[in-house]
Amino acid sequence: MKKRILGALMAAAILICSFVPAYAAETNNAALKTAVGTVNFKDLENNPNQSYTGIDKNGDEYTVTIEKVDSLNRASANSWKVSLTGVIINCYFYMTVTDNKCTSVYDKWIMVIGGTYDNATLSKASSYGKLEFDVTTAGIFQTTCWLKGTVTGSDNEIDVSFQM
Repeated sequence: MKKRILGALMAAAILICSFVPAYAAETNNAALKTAVGTVNFKDLENNPNQSYTGIDKNGDEYTVTIEKVDSLNRASANSWKVSLTGVIINCYFYMTVTDNKCTSVYDKWIMVIGGTYDNATLSKASSYGKLEFDVTTAGIFQTTCWLKGTVTGSDNEIDVSFQM
């Protein structure tokens, strides 16, 4: 009886999540998928909120988004929310780019539908910010996932790469 209720609740949660509208940044043509798992965002100065929607190797839709965040830092700093929304995994983190270098990463968030995550780490180097975590689904399948913002070297812009 408890298994049926739990199963019904899981099914309802997945159904509700699939109908909740995503208020992510507007999709535009400045975002370009350059390789498997990499999205190049161009002209962030004029289009600071961009997203790219694609289909993964399993045939599931995903959206990679970059959004400019108001920064209280100096004028040369840009703070960005880097996010990925998928069918099972949704995650984001924030990174600050100053003078074409990643100067900070903060506030990670991860949600796994029908599974769990563990070992979440947020790391930074001068050229990137990266969120990495292990995901277990159905209690048996485990994989390491990551979302990374890499500074392009010009105009404080970043490219986003991922493995989910």
